[in-house]
Amino acid sequence: MNDKNTSWVAIGLAIGLAIGTTIGSALNNIGIWMPIGMAIGVSIGAILSNKDSNK
Repeated sequence: MNDKNTSWVAIGLAIGLAIGTTIGSALNNIGIWMPIGMAIGVSIGAILSNKDSNK
């Protein structure tokens, strides 16, 4: 994953969506946890993207 075409935001979004869906289905409230997982994933991806571009 060290090539220039790695999109950390997309990776974070996918991981956050998976986590949000898992928590939402476990708590029987997918409608709330899916967007929360997406928001957390995108923010982590943006942080990693900025960290990677500062090198």
